[in-house]
Amino acid sequence: MGAPAFVDEASFVVPGISVTATERLADVEAAWSVLEAEGIDNPGQGIEFVRAWLDHFAVREEDRLFLLAQRDDRPVMLLPLQRTRSVGFSAITWLTGDHLGMSAPLIDKPAFAMMTDFDKHQLWNRLTQLPLDADVVNLSNVPTDIARLTGLAEFFTSVPAADRVFRARFPSWEACDAARRNKRRRKVDRQQSAKLEALGKIGFEVLVAGDAVSDVIDTMFAQKAARFRELGIADPFAAPRVRAFYKDAFRRAGGVLQVLRLDGRIIAVRYNLSAGGGLFCLISSMTTCPQTQAGSPGKQGLLRVMQTAFGDGHAFIDMGRGENDEKRQWCNEAIEIAHYSHALTPLGHLARAGQQLNEHVRTRIKGNRNWFDLAKRLRRTVAGRS
Repeated sequence: MGAPAFVDEASFVVPGISVTATERLADVEAAWSVLEAEGIDNPGQGIEFVRAWLDHFAVREEDRLFLLAQRDDRPVMLLPLQRTRSVGFSAITWLTGDHLGMSAPLIDKPAFAMMTDFDKHQLWNRLTQLPLDADVVNLSNVPTDIARLTGLAEFFTSVPAADRVFRARFPSWEACDAARRNKRRRKVDRQQSAKLEALGKIGFEVLVAGDAVSDVIDTMFAQKAARFRELGIADPFAAPRVRAFYKDAFRRAGGVLQVLRLDGRIIAVRYNLSAGGGLFCLISSMTTCPQTQAGSPGKQGLLRVMQTAFGDGHAFIDMGRGENDEKRQWCNEAIEIAHYSHALTPLGHLARAGQQLNEHVRTRIKGNRNWFDLAKRLRRTVAGRS
């Protein structure tokens, strides 16, 4: 699809609703600003995050696809997408991949709340009738409430995701503390804190865009790399361009680092981006020093995050997709997500069926502790041999 954007074959205009496809970010920049001003649901909907992504990852311009829907000449929805090609078929997926726990169209929620079901159906129908040059559209990890509001759930085929997204949402630290810590939990926290304090002076700091964070982020990646080696898992942050992206995104997309130190030495880090009034934790790390680990620096760092984040004005802390101990302890919201797909060609129907089967298998495995433990052991074995 090498044709210029916003030409006749890349747009579908009818009275009231118009849809357009373009490969150039500049063509939708004004509309993006309007929609972003209405509020975003995750960092991936922010234009500066997307700019940083395109600056660091090789997405060819001809494979970029920005779908814009307008109603009465006012933007109501924008999807930043890309074309990918694999094993003989092509798919349209989220531009920024699977790095944020969940993804969603950037939308004007009040406008969609006023639309009829017929209007929403026509909007998606016209979007998928554009010359998209692909076999299937895959919109993964979309919150089900957004899918219902926009009509995506009615027009696309869906399969529930194997995981949910977990958040801690409280009006204050005091409310969080009362709801999520019982007498036993407070006792454990005091014991762990005493162990750390016995090793040296404990310090906690919050760093934001504009602060000197490069060395802190480098330490975080070093701690993550050591942990991945222990688990026998390939390090997804090893590539220099990946690390450069996270540093750039921190600067451009509202980064917040929460850092726990022992005698000035970094022992735990949480890397967040701010969006929608909350913090989205993308990466967390802690030291691999056995002596320091006895004081649970990761848990102690997270405790201090909870104590400070709500007081700093953040409405929630998004801890990402998938359940673990820290999410069970702190999170009081679980956001249901699902994968939505729409076949554009006969080959796309086959690809969609395979993707649905894969997600059903993942859901069954994650729902069975024995199978899940076996799958993790197999993953470590394969990673260790690669």
